[in-house]
Amino acid sequence: MVLNTNWSDEQDSSSSNSAHPYRYARVIGIFHVNVTHRADDHSRWSDQERFEVLWVRWFELDTERHCGGWSTSRLPALTFVEDDNRSGLSAFGFVDPKDVIRGVHVIPSFVSDDMSSDTTRLPSLARIHSENFKSVEDRRSLDYERYYVNV
Repeated sequence: MVLNTNWSDEQDSSSSNSAHPYRYARVIGIFHVNVTHRADDHSRWSDQERFEVLWVRWFELDTERHCGGWSTSRLPALTFVEDDNRSGLSAFGFVDPKDVIRGVHVIPSFVSDDMSSDTTRLPSLARIHSENFKSVEDRRSLDYERYYVNV
């Protein structure tokens, strides 16, 4: 969970993600990068700096099919961001670990028949790879279409 930099207090906001103070993501990997740079072709290389990053797959609020929050006494619902440029959000990204407020428990929506559509169930680097799931079909079954934030 990170702070939403696009958050607005106004209730008539057009984007569901700007109406919520936080953004949620699933951490896919934790990396460090050693970086050197030059200001231009004639300058010297800088000293090496180490940056730590989290590789994440972003969630967005599901306000079309589910209204959640304190006012409705329901858990907020999330879906994975689709990388289709309509929402203006990218499905994957990198986050500075210092920007993480806290980890949250995200619950798959078990009761509704919510397994992901065929487009989200294609093989992906973002899927959990485990020896317990030997076939592609087993790995596809790990993503649900909707999740709830346990607040």
